[in-house]
Amino acid sequence: MRTKALTNYLWSAFFIAVVIYHALIISGRLPVEDVGGVELISYILLACGIITLLVIVGLDVFLISRTHRIHVSADLLPEGTGPVDEDELASQAKASYYMRYFIITCALAEAPGIIGLVLHILGGSPVIVHTLLGLAYFTLLYIRMRMATTWEKMYLG
Repeated sequence: MRTKALTNYLWSAFFIAVVIYHALIISGRLPVEDVGGVELISYILLACGIITLLVIVGLDVFLISRTHRIHVSADLLPEGTGPVDEDELASQAKASYYMRYFIITCALAEAPGIIGLVLHILGGSPVIVHTLLGLAYFTLLYIRMRMATTWEKMYLG
């Protein structure tokens, strides 16, 4: 199915983006500015990264992995539309629903990596920067695991 291949490509793109952020930080080619009070900002951004992980787990537990019934009817389509198989229409609706939440969770999972990159540029603690990148890696791997074990079976058949 095209949706399954597209989700694999999108997940790979998000993961590679975090790898690129990490490579930029390790290479030392980014301009680093010494901003005063960055230690407090570091802890606040670390808390934001942890909250992002908790939000994604919450989305999985309470929204994405819950069984949803999607009812569709060919009667709701505009006039002039040819005959439509309701089962095919329902599977397209489920795939659309899955794709929307998949993109949202991947974007949220990449956020700690972006936060870590910005924190590195501000001259934040390397430990917190790498912790944020680790959170991004962990969250993206969690999404990949849930994709393979649950989400694709529920939404893509």
